[in-house]
Amino acid sequence: VLKPLFAEAKIVNGIGDQERWYAMLKPEAIKRLKERVDIDFAATNQNYFEPGEAVKLKLAIKNVKKLFVKIYKINLLSFYKAKSQQPGLDINLEGMVPNWEKVYSYKDVPALRRIDRDFALNFCDERGAYVVEFIGGGKTSRALVRKGRLRYVSNTTAAGQAVRIYDEADKLVENASVWIGGHEYVAEDDGLVVIPFSTRPGKTKIILSDGRFHSLAQFNHVGENYALSVGFHVDRESLISLEEAQVIVRPMLYVN
Repeated sequence: VLKPLFAEAKIVNGIGDQERWYAMLKPEAIKRLKERVDIDFAATNQNYFEPGEAVKLKLAIKNVKKLFVKIYKINLLSFYKAKSQQPGLDINLEGMVPNWEKVYSYKDVPALRRIDRDFALNFCDERGAYVVEFIGGGKTSRALVRKGRLRYVSNTTAAGQAVRIYDEADKLVENASVWIGGHEYVAEDDGLVVIPFSTRPGKTKIILSDGRFHSLAQFNHVGENYALSVGFHVDRESLISLEEAQVIVRPMLYVN
C-alpha cells in the first residue's frame, strides 16, 4: 500500500531518481498518473482576508497546458433576498458572465509533475463575495472569497427594536439600512434603525446594508407585547371614618 503512494509522491514532485520510482509502479498505474489532471488548492492558503488586503491563492497544477481563471462577483443583496442563506461553492453560475477572466498557457511542462503556482486576484480587493473558477484539462476547481462583514446590536424601545450596525472594524455605519420581510428600514441621522414589532414573532433572517455592501444575519423579531402593572399605597393613619384620604397610585405600562 505504501510503496505506490511513496513512489507517486516522489514522481509528481520531481524528487530523487525517477527511474527508481517508476520501477515501484505498475505500467497501468504510471499511465493513469500521467493522464491525471490536478488543480488543487494548497493547504497553506490563507483562510481570511481583510477588506483592502490582496488576495493570493496557491494551487498545485498538473497536466494542464491552458488554465482559465474566471472571477464572478456575487450580487449579495439579490442573492440574500432570493435564498436567505450564505453563498456556497455550489452556487449556480449558469448564464452569468465573469467580471474578470484570464488565460494562462504553460509549455514544456512534464505531464507527471505537480507544480505550485501563485495567482494574485487583484479584482477581489473590494468588500464582497467572489467565486473564483480555475478550469483546465477537463477539470474545475472553485474558491469562494468573502471580504468584509457587518454585525448589529439591538435593544427594545417603545417604537420597536432599535438596531445599530457596525462594520468589521467595529465602526458605526451611519447610512445603514435593514431589509426584513421584503421591507427596507433606513437609519435615522444618528445611525439608528427602528424595526417595528412583528405580528408573527420569531427568529428570522435580516440583511444588513451600508448601501454598497451587505451581510446576512439572524434576528429575533419580537411581537408587540403589552403588560400593565399598578401599585397602590395609602397611609394607614389617614384612614379616618367619614373623611377623605389620599391614595398614591403608580401605573406602569410595559412593552416587551
